[in-house]
Amino acid sequence: MNSLNRLRSSINRSFISSKTNDSNSDLVAQEGFSILNRHFTAHKRFDLSANSQQQFAASLETLNQINNTLSQSSTGGIERNGDNSGVVSNNKKRTLNTIPGVFCPIALSMFAISIFMRMSFVIAHAGVLQALLQLGLCFLILFCTLLSVCALATNGAIDGGGVYHMISRTLGPEFGGAIGLLFFCANIISNGQSVAALVEALVESFGRGSESNIFHGTHWWRFLYGTLINMVSLITCLLGSSLFSVAAFFIFILVCFVYLMVVLSFFIVGPHLVLIPKVNSYAYDNQPFLNNKTDFLYGHYTSFSSATMKENLYGNYTIDYTTGNTMNFATVFGILFSSITGLLAGANMSGELKQPSRSIPSGSISAIVFVFFIFTTETFLIAGTTDRYTLLNNYLFLQDINIWKPFVIIGIIAAVFSACLSGMIGASRILEALSADEIFGSMLHWVRLGTTRRGNPMAAVLFTFILVELTLLIGSMNKIARIVTIFFLLAYFAVNLSCLALDLASAPNFRPTFKYFSWHTALIGAIGAITMCFIVSAVFASIAIGILVGLIAMLHLRDFPRASWGSISQALIFHQVRKYLLLLDPRKEHVKFWRPQLLLLVANPRSAMNLIDFINDMKKGGLFILGHVKVNNHCSNDTCTSEYPYWISLIDHMKIKAFVDMTAAPNIRDGATQLIRLSGLGGLRPNTVILGFYDDTIPEDKLRSRPFFKRHWLIPTRLRNPSLLRLQHQIINELIRQQCDNTSCLYLYLPRPPRDKSLFPRYIKVLEMISNNLPPVMFVHGVSSVTCIQL
Repeated sequence: MNSLNRLRSSINRSFISSKTNDSNSDLVAQEGFSILNRHFTAHKRFDLSANSQQQFAASLETLNQINNTLSQSSTGGIERNGDNSGVVSNNKKRTLNTIPGVFCPIALSMFAISIFMRMSFVIAHAGVLQALLQLGLCFLILFCTLLSVCALATNGAIDGGGVYHMISRTLGPEFGGAIGLLFFCANIISNGQSVAALVEALVESFGRGSESNIFHGTHWWRFLYGTLINMVSLITCLLGSSLFSVAAFFIFILVCFVYLMVVLSFFIVGPHLVLIPKVNSYAYDNQPFLNNKTDFLYGHYTSFSSATMKENLYGNYTIDYTTGNTMNFATVFGILFSSITGLLAGANMSGELKQPSRSIPSGSISAIVFVFFIFTTETFLIAGTTDRYTLLNNYLFLQDINIWKPFVIIGIIAAVFSACLSGMIGASRILEALSADEIFGSMLHWVRLGTTRRGNPMAAVLFTFILVELTLLIGSMNKIARIVTIFFLLAYFAVNLSCLALDLASAPNFRPTFKYFSWHTALIGAIGAITMCFIVSAVFASIAIGILVGLIAMLHLRDFPRASWGSISQALIFHQVRKYLLLLDPRKEHVKFWRPQLLLLVANPRSAMNLIDFINDMKKGGLFILGHVKVNNHCSNDTCTSEYPYWISLIDHMKIKAFVDMTAAPNIRDGATQLIRLSGLGGLRPNTVILGFYDDTIPEDKLRSRPFFKRHWLIPTRLRNPSLLRLQHQIINELIRQQCDNTSCLYLYLPRPPRDKSLFPRYIKVLEMISNNLPPVMFVHGVSSVTCIQL
């Protein structure tokens, strides 16, 4: 019911505003602004006549009909959040539930590489104890980040774009755009790693030295296999996300069945020899006991043995045969973490989820607990049954000890292919959201043009496919792993830092219904992510952080016409200023630390530009307030509020550090008294009042001679409507005509002609409108501008 009332109120506002925009007969021009002398605001007076009341009654009757229609319609398009609030959603696009939309993509993304290919690698180099430590660190960072993601997911309505949409609507477009682009790059590289992992599994299983021997292991052959796999993912993604959700559920069932067969094999299969694949050239080239190149090397599967567990208990870092590099704790952690970065696979599907505020927390938490249990169990099973030589030289030994060897390769193909689909869909949805919000201006406009009616961003999917192809040129899966880890750790750091800043700043727009989040978990996740980021690779981490900070700075300097979501920076500044302003005790002032706190009373800023610059130079780090009094006998006409933004624009243009304080009073004396007594806040109050020197000299317009005025004299930024421009010139003409009844000749200031020759007719039209029905007029352009001189 609350959601329906909220929907009705929004329709009421839009209906009434449309009626207001259509009626321009009651527009009354207010007093012209003294800074630019061209900005005229308008307001509509309240009309309590009988005709107006009849029109309002008719409008209410129409609105009641609309509300009745809404009440009788289906409410399936209204999404209920945790706080029982509702938003209108697109039913045609939102088709996924918790299990196929969140749980399965996360579990499959984490299972894809690790469960069949990388746990043996981690145990072989790090040992059981360090492997458990690394798993604990990984899942601690993931779990803390997950709590932050759940807080963002339950903080309001969620559209497409996943974590980018959550962060941008909460922190603002600068941070959201930079972090969103970081997530996009992370998904791209992770997708490339998944494709490389599947190619590596196929080459080791069916390559040189195997029974089939149908795959070649050279670099360009691997790139060709990866391209074919990537094209299959592309075709599947172009068909839509609904096909992926159906496929993900059945793939998850298949992978779970294969893993169950692997677990049973540990208990059923007895001790035997395990073949070392020929692709492991390092093992064969460094084995002096081989008689010829046709001989094979074998490891040992001992089944459950305490001696095998003791052998695998501690770390023994050596060379990785896929890259030829010597491993250490940081590199092994990077490879492990890159294999389980599918935490946000469910959040990336937020645009397709029926109830993302419920599905993302429940599905993500259950998936990460399930995956952690599987990895911990598999660690003990592998370490207690297989000797270290086998683990170091055959990362796919699980298919040699399985009841039926093809089971494992089928599970690898299914899980990794699902991860490829998840990464491509997630990256394309983030790119689509960045394009829809116009974060990078018109650079991504082509993405929206390539979106189908059902909301499938085909152009974004194709662009993602091209970037994944470029990632495959890096080569081996373990070479890509460190880059993936750096990007995802930075992304997780940004998520945790965002929620930490929102919670500490007590932002009123951050009220998640997820009760298990706190700033402590966000702090732990942020510290853990950034620490491990530098441990994995300090060089890559520094470069990635520099790119992220550069993006934030670049986006901070541009305007966002469609992204009016507010910025977390303003909330943090307010929080800190309020805290330190309360600590600034005026009773502890001392003469040694006295500063000039200046209040400059300004009547007309046009003629006081030099005085404002002089006082700004004189303040010496103190307080500077520009005070202005509006003489107003009618309390209903508050012009201070409407003119305040123009004073702020003047301060920005003059590049001075000052505040503005305005008041309305019946006379100047009362207004000045109000400003002197009430200006400032707390310990920041003016101790010096400054007034301009009073004389009989005609004021000069100093603002007109500035470049700012020259650029915008013909097309002012706030008056591009021709009807408002015509109204302005008519008012100027009327004011001059009222003051020159007995005038023989008028001298009016002639503004400079525009540089654009196409504006010449408009320039002449303006001069004609100003001089219409006036005595003889002579336009003069002099060194200093004078509005009017009459003889």
